[in-house]
Amino acid sequence: MKVVPDAEQVPESLKQRFEIEVGREKFEFTLLPSIKPSDTLLFHFPGFMVDGEEYVEPMHYEMDQRFNTLTFKGYGEHYTKESLVQAIEQALQSEHMKNVVLHGSSFGSSVVYDLITDPQYQEFIEKNGIVGAILETPVLGKDHINRKFRILPTNVLIAGAVRLAESRKENPRTLDVARFAEMLREKTEDKKISIPLHVVFAEHDTLLDNEKTMATLQQQAVDITSQVVESAKGNRGHQVADYEDMWHSEKEVVLNFVTRAEEKSKEV
Repeated sequence: MKVVPDAEQVPESLKQRFEIEVGREKFEFTLLPSIKPSDTLLFHFPGFMVDGEEYVEPMHYEMDQRFNTLTFKGYGEHYTKESLVQAIEQALQSEHMKNVVLHGSSFGSSVVYDLITDPQYQEFIEKNGIVGAILETPVLGKDHINRKFRILPTNVLIAGAVRLAESRKENPRTLDVARFAEMLREKTEDKKISIPLHVVFAEHDTLLDNEKTMATLQQQAVDITSQVVESAKGNRGHQVADYEDMWHSEKEVVLNFVTRAEEKSKEV
């Protein structure tokens, strides 16, 4: 599913692709290096049915190739949160970056949200130098989608989403059911976010309840900023009209995260 406009392609010779296997699960990663030496890594978590490499190529250029940009192709047919976290940690440790910013889009935002709010991953955050997170049109669970969808039984929502996915013939049914069930899972109760957070909402998103999502995140985060951008036509307003402008703004957010982290480290 194409979600971003055409953009200059990163030369194949510069892309660094590698695979990490955890148990029987495999994750394909792609690293796009910064144009100048940098100790900052922007780690992108793709949306549902989106190829991460396709998404980050134009993002990498719009951010002036300022940061090393890492992503993975998708979540795998047998994806589990535990295996994904292990693969992510191996990928981060292999790159040896001082400052890491997690970046999620839609479903990918829900994965990032899990990482930065679950107490069992606090050591993961500290150990890997994660200095901030960016959530684009975040899906925090069924309680945070639009009310007219929220009142429907979960199995009805999943069935409808699966039919949509099958019509696009992009993923097998078993994968779609698992992904949609994970996307709708309640994951916000009694959570706290200790790192700086930036959230981007699509203005006319009729899939999500933007106000409720922002209220939840404001209660949980000690340090939060947000931005509302124009929605693209179609897809119920859940996609962004001007990705380049959004990414340009996010570049400044990443720089701010890194600057503040470095200033804090000097104080210690």
